Amino acid sequence: MEPALISAEGITIRQYDRFILHNTDWKIRKGEQWGVVGPNGSGKSSLIHALAGEIPVVRGRIVRHAQIGYVSDELQRQVLAKERRADVARYYSREVAGTRLRDFLLHAVSSDDRTLLADLRCHFENLVRVFYLESLLERGIRDLSTGELRRALLARALLRKPQVLMLDETYDGLDPQSRSQVARMIENLIDSGTTIVLATHH
Repeated sequence: MEPALISAEGITIRQYDRFILHNTDWKIRKGEQWGVVGPNGSGKSSLIHALAGEIPVVRGRIVRHAQIGYVSDELQRQVLAKERRADVARYYSREVAGTRLRDFLLHAVSSDDRTLLADLRCHFENLVRVFYLESLLERGIRDLSTGELRRALLARALLRKPQVLMLDETYDGLDPQSRSQVARMIENLIDSGTTIVLATHH
């Protein structure tokens, strides 16, 4: 049997001033799709962050045998906050333009991988098309709508071809049309063989 893509072995996670999910075991295998459902504050986001390697566990261990992509409402806020901080530096250096979407997407590719951009070009162009981003590539990321930036984050996560995509409250802040678009994209990813772990309070 192939090893699990992700194995949580007796983990406990710290959430603010308390410990949650004491001694939890969980294996995520190829071809599986998971939903993590619960009310706000129940620890869904902390679990997703730990599985994605965003925060450490306080007990146990997480073993990963897969490339992991990660998208969340919190990540989107962090991206915009970083862009606002960069705006201050640009102001003092007399730069006006912010980060273009094209550069934001390509930043997901490591410097070592950039030598392979010719091979990735087709993948990049396909993601841009699938996520309806062609007309947005030259725009600054701070000028994108919530739904447009969420689609861009999904495309950026997929640029490195993860086997597992962690999605934390992906639909938060989206209007009905954007929610429908993102839902369709997630269904297509599942059909293509990507394992999805989706955390939501809905």
